Amino acid sequence: MGAFINLDDSPMFQKQVHSLEHTAEELKDRCQRLFKGCKKFMESLGEACKGDTAFADSLEAFGAGQDDPISVSIGGPVLSKFISAFRELATYKELLRTQVEHVLIDRLTHFLSVDLQEAKREKWETDDEEEEDVEGYKSESSDDDDEIEDEVLGSENDD
Repeated sequence: MGAFINLDDSPMFQKQVHSLEHTAEELKDRCQRLFKGCKKFMESLGEACKGDTAFADSLEAFGAGQDDPISVSIGGPVLSKFISAFRELATYKELLRTQVEHVLIDRLTHFLSVDLQEAKREKWETDDEEEEDVEGYKSESSDDDDEIEDEVLGSENDD
């Protein structure tokens, strides 16, 4: 078995490269699924936030006035606590939505569009370099073959 000119040529290295490429594709698919899930979750949080705010507004319109005797008789002070709780829930849902957007979606987008693309581009550059190396080896080999052939033919003609 001949020695490998470069470790990039070894079957073990090629197997590892193939395994890493497969893992990268799997990671890309998982990231895309998470990205879609994040988008749906953000939409749901946005709608929930609007719903909480709308419900708090309707409770307030119904009878949360502190000075109104009818409002006080139907539990205005208790309704005020519910209103503030729903508004606080809406605030937390909006905060969670923005955090999902900035922490998860922005990072996933960067990973999918920049990091994975860089890895692919480096792989392509490596493949191009390998092709150039192979072509160089072929031309060197053919030059060597020509020299050997010339030497063999030259020695036969001397006989």
